[in-house]
Amino acid sequence: MAPAPQRPLRASSWGALFAGPDNVRILESSELAAWLRRTRWFGGKASTIESCRIDDRVYLPAGELGAWLGIIRVKYRGKHAENYAVLLGWCPNVDADAMPDATRVTPAVVDGVPGYIVDALYLPTFRDALFHYLVEGREFALGDLVVRFLPGRTLAQEHEGLQARVLNAEQSNSAVVYGDRYLAKLYRKVEYGVNPDLEVTRYLTEQAGFAHIPAYRGAVEMLGPEGKTLVLAMFQDWVPNQGDAWSLTLRSLAGYYQSVQDKELAQQPAPEYPEHLDNFESMPELYRELIGADYFGLVDKLAARTAGLHRAMASGKEGGAFTADPQEEGQLEAFSQATHELMRSRFEMLRSLLDILKDEIRLEAEELLRLEPEVDRIFSALARDPGPGKLTRIHGDYHLGQVLFTGEDFVVLDFEGEPDKPHSERRRKYSPLKDVAGMVRSFHYAVHAAILQHPEWAEHSEALNPWATAWYRMIATRFLDQYLEGMLGTELLPADRAATMRLLRAFILEKAVYELGYELNNRPEWVAIPLQGIRHIVRSYAAS
Repeated sequence: MAPAPQRPLRASSWGALFAGPDNVRILESSELAAWLRRTRWFGGKASTIESCRIDDRVYLPAGELGAWLGIIRVKYRGKHAENYAVLLGWCPNVDADAMPDATRVTPAVVDGVPGYIVDALYLPTFRDALFHYLVEGREFALGDLVVRFLPGRTLAQEHEGLQARVLNAEQSNSAVVYGDRYLAKLYRKVEYGVNPDLEVTRYLTEQAGFAHIPAYRGAVEMLGPEGKTLVLAMFQDWVPNQGDAWSLTLRSLAGYYQSVQDKELAQQPAPEYPEHLDNFESMPELYRELIGADYFGLVDKLAARTAGLHRAMASGKEGGAFTADPQEEGQLEAFSQATHELMRSRFEMLRSLLDILKDEIRLEAEELLRLEPEVDRIFSALARDPGPGKLTRIHGDYHLGQVLFTGEDFVVLDFEGEPDKPHSERRRKYSPLKDVAGMVRSFHYAVHAAILQHPEWAEHSEALNPWATAWYRMIATRFLDQYLEGMLGTELLPADRAATMRLLRAFILEKAVYELGYELNNRPEWVAIPLQGIRHIVRSYAAS
């Protein structure tokens, strides 16, 4: 149960709850911080909260009661403040008791009736109202604040009988599904200015006509003083699916490893395989049997969708946000310098945490630390590369978990970019190969994650590793070859394959070095995955 407030909140009506300063003071001084820490979407759980302040709020009517849409300014000790969007409703105790603890903010007596302030998304009347407001294009104001519901060009007007439910996935946003037809993504951590997720989704839907995303259907934004804008929500199509490509890949790998075990192949050397595969039949017979034509074909399809996405994101009018720009002088040097700093910080972290690693992982880590000059050389050489290609808008956080599998095809999700970066940086243009690097690293993670998630296989990981390497190199190379074929004629990539591979390897190396820090902070038992990835790239550079 949520802890009782120092002083109970009281109001003559729900709409008047914030009319007096006392209720606001109690919420800000004690209740909001405690509630935020219980939610799934709050990103500051590991930081010390110094204060929470309700900066802006607008009342949204719905049924007998409505909800307050508020922006909470969270200040931390030792890091930048953040803005979080909240929807606060009220219901009597009998209804609140049936809700998850994380949805209840604090007890409040309204018009003499005991109840709770709750996350309004869990009130059916309010969920329904949100969609009606979008269809009607409603606006709500309080003082100089305006909340606008903006229907997209292609939003259907027939919407009666759509049952709304909250998705309970662990994520940084909240989501409501309307009748398995639409999805409302409510952004929790919000930032003034252009939201890249909405910007890209709307462009791909309404301008580029790219069909392999959940189509854009509308948005909710708050206009504040001096024309400042906060994007609060985006409405999209709901895509029926069989999970994401990460889950699909893990299932395929589980079958692969199980077959290796059943056929008693783990104690044998993994057969050789060609560097490139022209088609499924060019794969050695044993691998064809172990991997299967279905997954091989889906890799081809994923590569085609990725190339189509990058073509679409570079198809805008000249000089706009979605055109390909030439690499400007100094940009590669700036990237090289940034990767230097990333490498130094991650390797220093690795040195300081060697003692927490298991013996076999520590030996790998010590070997990698001896290769630091080689990693440094690779990033330095990148600044002098004469053929970097062009820069476009990209996904920015592309991996198998960002792609839904419909049962026959793939749909790309979430164009928010890296969550720890500001919107301005997420909207920068990069080489499309940065996305490709993310997907290649995701394949590498999958081959090892599938082993780590099965204790009976993890005990024999040394024997399975050659088979893991064979799967990864064939699948990742096939993905890359098909992607490059899909990009022919675009002039977005370097002029020749050798220059493309140099740039791609640098992006893969950057991604693996970033992952090294993540795993050291969160999953030390998985540190071996980025360690192996970094060593593989260093060896690839040496060979080339």
